[in-house]
Amino acid sequence: MKTFINQGILDINQDDLLRLSHIDSLFFDYPWKSRDWLDLANSEQHCLIFDEHYNFILFYLSPLEEMAHLLKILVLPEFRRQGLAQLLFQKAVKTLNPQGYKSLFLEVRENNEGAINFYLKNDFKKLELVQKYYSDGQNAWRMMTSF
Repeated sequence: MKTFINQGILDINQDDLLRLSHIDSLFFDYPWKSRDWLDLANSEQHCLIFDEHYNFILFYLSPLEEMAHLLKILVLPEFRRQGLAQLLFQKAVKTLNPQGYKSLFLEVRENNEGAINFYLKNDFKKLELVQKYYSDGQNAWRMMTSF
């Protein structure tokens, strides 16, 4: 797995970012623009972990608050139900914890039971139900875990 954080544990190249952008556009209702993905190469506020198939997990980092915000996690359909999301998540914790990050938070669609169960299994707690969080009017659970 490749890990990219501001100082670049591994350098990330434009081809990787464009491939991630393409995958993002295939599987998310509201994908990032290609330019947003390319901007990650210069970002000091993101942690991106991905494998050779471009399954990925992406965080926004708030070092002063010692907190990371899970923005996206994606496992391609052909790799689902094989523990890959768990591996990505564990790699993220092992990467972020030594850098001083003590908690993770996220928002997840209220009706995304698979994702909610995954987060609960990983010690996330439901903090609040945010009404009309998404642009389509759907609610989101705000969840958090500490380590």
